[in-house]
Amino acid sequence: MISEVNALLTKVFAARDHDWWQERLTAIGAPWAPVITRPAELLADPHAVARDLFTRPGGPGTPPQARFPVTFGAGLDTFRAAAPNLGEHTRELLTGITE
Repeated sequence: MISEVNALLTKVFAARDHDWWQERLTAIGAPWAPVITRPAELLADPHAVARDLFTRPGGPGTPPQARFPVTFGAGLDTFRAAAPNLGEHTRELLTGITE
């Protein structure tokens, strides 16, 4: 039964392009969202941009980092520091384990 429903929905949605579905579903107030499949799409998503969900705490040229998705009325900063580089703390960690 589930495979039949999946096949039917796949056929129905494939019959029209994304813009057509976006217009119709939005017009009737249906809860929907596109499936984001590439990191660049996520970083450019209007909702993610409006919520300021990503930053580059290490500065330009560093990988983007997601912040805690809830914003606080007190203005607490949910970006504290950039994620460490690969191996950046290896020596410290291994020293702590072997002592």
